[in-house]
Amino acid sequence: MNNQEQNDYSAALSPSNFSTDHMPTATKRQIHKDSCEVVRAVVRKNMIENGMALITNTAMTNIANLSMLEQQLSDMAPTAEPRLKMIVDDYSLRANKRLGGN
Repeated sequence: MNNQEQNDYSAALSPSNFSTDHMPTATKRQIHKDSCEVVRAVVRKNMIENGMALITNTAMTNIANLSMLEQQLSDMAPTAEPRLKMIVDDYSLRANKRLGGN
């Protein structure tokens, strides 16, 4: 296939040149249905990905805030440091498990 034939073939398959006018109604409906399923799957995947990013960001922010608070409270009450460290570590481990980490 030469370059011109390849360009013609690509142009013919381009969505902007695609027309269902000559197709039977049942075929048009099936194409529409299939297109909607593809769009629905893409939107769903995008929503899940964005949701997981938001949840991960929130967990990371919480862990950072807890770590800063742990340091401040450890300076105020050095005897409570092991307990504070355990609380922050426990939250971090559980957040990691909930987000699918190991």
